[in-house]
Amino acid sequence: MPRYEYKCPTIVVFFLLSTLFSFNYSPRRFEIIESANTTVEYQLILQNRRELTENISVNLNTWTVSNNNVSFQPFQEDWFRVPLSDFTLSPGEEKRVPFVINVPNVSGEKRIEINLKTQFLNSNFVLNKGIPIFLIIKGTESVDIALEDLEIIAASNTDAKVVSHFKNGGNIHIRPRVEIRLGDSEKWLRVADDVPIYPYSERTVTKIIDTVSEFLDQKLEVRMMYYDTQGQLITKNYIFSI
Repeated sequence: MPRYEYKCPTIVVFFLLSTLFSFNYSPRRFEIIESANTTVEYQLILQNRRELTENISVNLNTWTVSNNNVSFQPFQEDWFRVPLSDFTLSPGEEKRVPFVINVPNVSGEKRIEINLKTQFLNSNFVLNKGIPIFLIIKGTESVDIALEDLEIIAASNTDAKVVSHFKNGGNIHIRPRVEIRLGDSEKWLRVADDVPIYPYSERTVTKIIDTVSEFLDQKLEVRMMYYDTQGQLITKNYIFSI
């Protein structure tokens, strides 16, 4: 499925299914492409499926990534706003929470997290849920993603770590999928998927596999796949000696 799921120019609907913040919701994030110097509105639709009243407060964060570590900071820019900051959801109630984006005239992408903190009435129990939003400024994106290296390291007699080293020289994040196979095999084994590689950064992704012996001391065929901003699937092929 393409990374860019939202083609509607004005509204995206975000459903929390089952129970609010039960981690059963869709989509997990927003990936939005809009032109600079435009103003657009999107919406969250929150549904309280519980039998308790929920008090919800909205906070905005941004984040940076360094050496595979994520650091969050309060959002202090003016291109994104949520008119509602505090509200209550009664049992069974549904509420539309709009957010407005004044798309800045910059290149590449901007990102923000809507953090929803909910506290149940007459309770000290608090839940936090972050909804990441990636805004790509249409027509300014550059894509330059590479799989720099791939290692298979035996962790035991049966298990091994597959370590994929990515380098992103472009100005938007990419979520590549990596699959490996032996040259005479028809079966591909997925070893990395849906992990964001942020602009102008490197990232290492590790996965444990349970088929050590057949891959060690072999030449592996490797393919990296990702979707570009037009929704086209791009595939790059590599050969690695393990």
